[in-house]
Order: sequence, then C-alpha cells, then structure tokens
Amino acid sequence: MKKIKSSSKYIKNVIAFDWWKYLLLFLATSILIYYAFYSKLSLKRYEQLQIFTTAEIIDEKIRDELEKELEDEGTLVVSFYNSDKNSKYYDIQLDTNGFVNSDILLLPASKVIDNENIIQNSQSINNELKNEILSVNSSIEFLTFEDITYALKVYDIDDSSYNTGLHFTDWAKFDETYYVLFSKKSPNLGKYGDKSKEENHSAIEAVKYLVSERV
Repeated sequence: MKKIKSSSKYIKNVIAFDWWKYLLLFLATSILIYYAFYSKLSLKRYEQLQIFTTAEIIDEKIRDELEKELEDEGTLVVSFYNSDKNSKYYDIQLDTNGFVNSDILLLPASKVIDNENIIQNSQSINNELKNEILSVNSSIEFLTFEDITYALKVYDIDDSSYNTGLHFTDWAKFDETYYVLFSKKSPNLGKYGDKSKEENHSAIEAVKYLVSERV
C-alpha cells in the first residue's frame, strides 16, 4: 500500500511540475492529426474547375456531367459562381470570383466586347488553341480586338441555328449573345496558360466539350 501511495505521489509531482510539457505534446499531436486529415480533404487548385457566369443556370446536372467528362483530367469538383450583371457589385465580383478564382468566364456581349479590363485579364486564344476548338465545332466564331483573339461565341441571340445542338443551350438561359473567356490566372489552361502546367488543361477540355454538338 505504501508503494502504491509513493507511485501516486510521484505521478502527481511529475504532473505538477511538467504539465506544460504534456500540454505541448498534446497540442503538437492534435495539430499533426488535423493537418494529416485536412490535407486529404482539401483540393489542389488544379483539381477544381470554376465557371463564372451571369447567365441563369437552369439545369444543375451540368456539374455532374462535366465532372464525369473531366475525370481523366484529374478534376474532382466543378463549381459555378453566378453573378448579376446589373448588380453594383458586378465589377468587384468579376475581378475576384471571376478572374482570380475562376477558370472559365461565361459573359454577355454587353460586358465583353471592346472591354479593356476583360481583354487584359483574359488569356489570349492563339491559332493553335483556336484550331483545337474548331476541331470539335467548325462553326464557332471568335472575338478579336486589335489582332488579339480573347473570346469565343457560345450563344447567338439573333441566330438560333448557331446554338442548335450545343451543350450550352441545355443548362443555361441566355438573354443576349454570350461569349466564353479563359482567365489568365487559371492553372487549368495547360500549355496555353502562363499560370498552368501542361498536364493541367481541364478548362480547355471543358470548353471543347461544351461547344461540341450533342450526339
């Protein structure tokens, strides 16, 4: 009994004088467990694809459709950021959630044509990329400003034949002609982007899929 009491007293003394060591050990272990768990849940930027648009999304299933289509590209999540083009906050949302956080921008002609901010922040579409897009739909028209091609038309309000069969017409409602642009800051433009690695080209593949005709 005396030995048990001595051991108990020893433990109490250790805890009394060294409690801070055990607290630090507990905190360090907790942090390691948290980051190990969090790293598995968190996604790399190139594993995500975001589309910024002012168009009304009428069919949410397009997310699942794109995720399935881009599965081999390493894309795990496809998301949309919807903005009101008439909102006083539109320009702020465009600069932040649009060009900073999104890969693809789906915008109306009224916000795109001859817009200096749009042109400066959009990835230019060179001839190689243009031909790659035209290989899936030879009818696609491009928007150019001073020899810089920076957008492609995906919906023509005045020409229904232009829109027939395109994936875009299935999930979005357009009230004017719409264009697609690529953000310069996107890590998902493959060899066409300054901020992306060649193997990360989900934004290009997504647009090619969306401008292709329904089979």
